[in-house]
Amino acid sequence: DQPLIIKDSEHLRVIVEEELMPYIDYKYAALRVLGSEVSKVRAITDEAEKAQAIKDIQRFIVVFREYLVATYAGVFTQYTNQKVEFGAEQAFKGKDVVVVKTKIIEDGKPDIKIDFKVREDRGGEWRAYDMIAEGISLLDAKQSELQGILRQQGIDNVSNLLEQKSQLPVQFRGNGAND
Repeated sequence: DQPLIIKDSEHLRVIVEEELMPYIDYKYAALRVLGSEVSKVRAITDEAEKAQAIKDIQRFIVVFREYLVATYAGVFTQYTNQKVEFGAEQAFKGKDVVVVKTKIIEDGKPDIKIDFKVREDRGGEWRAYDMIAEGISLLDAKQSELQGILRQQGIDNVSNLLEQKSQLPVQFRGNGAND
């Protein structure tokens, strides 16, 4: 799809939506980013307040998914013909979390190590919920970035912020076509 992507970088969202998102456990990732905000809902005794808190979390999950689509689309502008090498096959059976190791290889450049944390969902499917690039967890970074805003301004403001970020146009970075 390179010619399409060069003409319209927004096509990367379609690719991410169709090719990547079915393998991402975005709900689990969103709940991990929210952290203690989720457990606070259990302590709410007022039914109307509890219902609103659940709605806020559900909205956050939807917005977080859109944010992931936009983020991955942006990241993919940096890659064109690199080779992806997967680590040795491993048994998943009986494990809660498995790390799938990959390397992005490009001639003349250092390899980029990207690990994916995967877990088995309730339906028995293994899905990725975190990407660790060169030792930095996307999920941990996002959680650190958003925790202060969550505490000070609440989940609704964080959802609004992510919604705004996810609506920004996909722009080429790195060695993309528009550099």
